[in-house]
Amino acid sequence: MDWQFDPAYKPRDWHSFVYRITLPSGEYYLGKKCFWKKSKGKITHESDWKSYWSSSKDVKAAVQAAGEANCRREILTFCVSAGEASYRELEALVKGDALLDPLCLNKNILMTFQRKVLEGYQNPERRA
Repeated sequence: MDWQFDPAYKPRDWHSFVYRITLPSGEYYLGKKCFWKKSKGKITHESDWKSYWSSSKDVKAAVQAAGEANCRREILTFCVSAGEASYRELEALVKGDALLDPLCLNKNILMTFQRKVLEGYQNPERRA
């Protein structure tokens, strides 16, 4: 199944995204992924985001067991930086009480980052 997202957003204009994978059972997983690979601070090529099904071995196994065609992948938030993606992923997990939800497949949230990582992510000039 292809990624579901608002077609008004163009992935080439963004750094990364926060996503949700939902299995036929209703179980789901929240994560983040970069659109681009970088080397020495420069974009070198597009990441494997189009075929990506999570870094979690458990989620990948569950998707394989259910069949990719039966699972839904949706982009929840487009992000201008890795810092924003980390923040928005954490926000989705906490605000949605995901870790208290028995249908949530995320096993932990352990993120540490400084405020300066987030500074300026709302600045449209960063997208350039």
